[in-house]
Amino acid sequence: MLQALITGADCLLCEQCLSIGSSHCSGIFKQCSPDVTHCIKGLENNTVVPAVDKTPNGYKCEDCFTTETVDPCAGAGEVQCTGELNTCTSFSGTATRPGEDVKQYTAKGCASQDFCHSFYLAGSHAYTYDLQCSPAEKL
Repeated sequence: MLQALITGADCLLCEQCLSIGSSHCSGIFKQCSPDVTHCIKGLENNTVVPAVDKTPNGYKCEDCFTTETVDPCAGAGEVQCTGELNTCTSFSGTATRPGEDVKQYTAKGCASQDFCHSFYLAGSHAYTYDLQCSPAEKL
């Protein structure tokens, strides 16, 4: 879900590390060219990114996306989750996509449980935000 918020396309963002003398690294994200499939320098094309599993899995979540406000979506629809996406997410905040100005975003949709547990925006283009995750509803 947020990859679309941040990149606006199906391409990889790789983090440019800004850490010295630490095992933790954070920095700005750079949009890679479409033929790059891996972020480790020198290994850019040694790992193939797996195809997205678009098979419906029997779960559903609210669905909305707007760049007009950080308020809750009015008249949100529903989306059927696919693959391993069995968690509903709700994101609201300010962010930028490469080459664009800061905008307000509100988005809801399906995500994996791992996404909610590992969500970390330090060094990204999201500024003030709220992210909530909840179990998806069975169809």
